Amino acid sequence: MMILDDILIRAGFGFLLGLLLGSFAGMASWRWLRKTSWWGRSQCPGCGRKLGPSDLIPILSYFIKNKICSCGNKISARYPVIEGLTATLSALIFMKYGFTLLGALGLVFVLILVLIIVIDWENYIIPNRLVLLLFVFGIAWRWNVEGTWVAALTGIAAGLMLFLTAFLAAFIVERMNEQESMGGGDLKLLFAAGPWVGFKVLPALLLLSGLFGILSYFIWKRLDVPTKQSADVPLGAFPYGPAICMAIFATVMLEELLSKLLF
Repeated sequence: MMILDDILIRAGFGFLLGLLLGSFAGMASWRWLRKTSWWGRSQCPGCGRKLGPSDLIPILSYFIKNKICSCGNKISARYPVIEGLTATLSALIFMKYGFTLLGALGLVFVLILVLIIVIDWENYIIPNRLVLLLFVFGIAWRWNVEGTWVAALTGIAAGLMLFLTAFLAAFIVERMNEQESMGGGDLKLLFAAGPWVGFKVLPALLLLSGLFGILSYFIWKRLDVPTKQSADVPLGAFPYGPAICMAIFATVMLEELLSKLLF
């Protein structure tokens, strides 16, 4: 009973921290490509009024007020979705790792993944700086999980193998279909995933990426997300980064189980 209580306490604390991180992720992802400062209070997109504390309560503001100021501008559903996703993933991290260095690194892990998911879903781009941050913190994660720098270097080698495998598969598909199948951002994201997952569970990560990709595609089609076309984004392109991010998270959380199943 005490063990269950401890798990629930950790999960609750992680959920609350995740709500705060999710609120930040919603703001940061919106401002990232608009190149506006992350500093300063959020403003109503309708009238420009600075939002008060009651307008910024994660998730609750959406369900209690469903508007953010006197102009009547509705709160976009993106905010509670981002906050809920971040809180859920953070709760899972804290359930497993608790108040440890791995728990802290896990929260950073969740924040970076959510930012990549949202930015790629909405803008069809995976910022290089976020991929670099994911890679750097991944090395710190692998070193702390296995306790040696050799493991961290092995994680980098795992990332390189992921990159080359995905690149070869994408090259073959593109030759067969004569159209781009995987963007450069997706390939770099897989490389950054290497230190997080290590060598043993690489097949599981690739399999989960495909499964989450199918699920994401059906959600994307169901929501009838407007397609975007530009010099860098072909017509009908589908953002695959969110699927990769969810696969990375699932593989990290289930690493011990997957290792036993594969070996």
